[in-house]
This record gives sequence, structure tokens and C-alpha cells, in this order.
Amino acid sequence: MSRPCIIMDIDGTLSNAEHRVHLLGGRTNSAIDQAPDWEAFLAAAADDTVNEEIKLLNNAMSAHVPVFICTGRKDDQLEMTSAWLKKFGITYNFLLMRDRRDRRPDTEIKKEMLDQIRETGFEPLFAVEDRKSVTAMWRENGVRCLQVCEGDY
Repeated sequence: MSRPCIIMDIDGTLSNAEHRVHLLGGRTNSAIDQAPDWEAFLAAAADDTVNEEIKLLNNAMSAHVPVFICTGRKDDQLEMTSAWLKKFGITYNFLLMRDRRDRRPDTEIKKEMLDQIRETGFEPLFAVEDRKSVTAMWRENGVRCLQVCEGDY
């Protein structure tokens, strides 16, 4: 029998990444048709503030079920990411990050994370995510997903 858990994203979900989303190009006024600069986007993450309402949801749920933080951040950002989570008092049980050499899309990375979670005997009650493409992936794989904003990048 599977144990319940929740899945939580960081960038744009737990963290307010508005100050750096222009680095991804696309639909922002300051960077129309600019190629995404993921390295710069992730490097600026330490300056994020927290989305208080998502933090409250996360911490309330963590009192009842394990929280898996699944992020597209590279594992060479573990120290910065852990410090950011601690700074804002975000409670969690597991932090899953991409390998620093892995450049595949978040949808593929997070699908593998979901497989790992299920292989260890957990079944997500829901995921919390900002990106449209990743939200679709969670739902396609039977996970209810609460999309916190229209993350179309």
C-alpha cells in the first residue's frame, strides 16, 4: 500500500521569481523573443522572496504527510537551495534536484522524479507547480496538480 505525500516546486511556486523571469525571454515585455538564459535565471534564485501563501500550504501539509520538493535546479545549487529553504522556514522531507549535467526539459526530469517517488512506496495526493508544461505532465501521470500561476516558459 502506498503512503501519501505531496510534491512541491520551488521556482515560481514556493519562491517569487518575478525579478528574474525576464531572463527566460518569450512573453515578457523586456525580453520578447530572447533565448532563455537558464544559467542566469538559476544563478539569481538566491535573491528570491517567498510566496507566503504557498509556504503556508506547504508547512500545513508537512505536519501530516511527507513533502517532496522536486525542482529543476541543478544539484550543484544544493547548498544555496537548502539555505534558501531554511531562511524562509520551509519544511520538507526530501529534496530532489536534477544532475548538473542534465539539460533535458523539466517535464522529463520531474517525470523521473515522480517515478522515483512511486518506486519508494509513496503516492502523491497532489503537486503544486507554476509551469504549464509540468502541470500537464503531473496530470497526465495521474497526479492532481494545483497550478499557482500561468507559467508559460
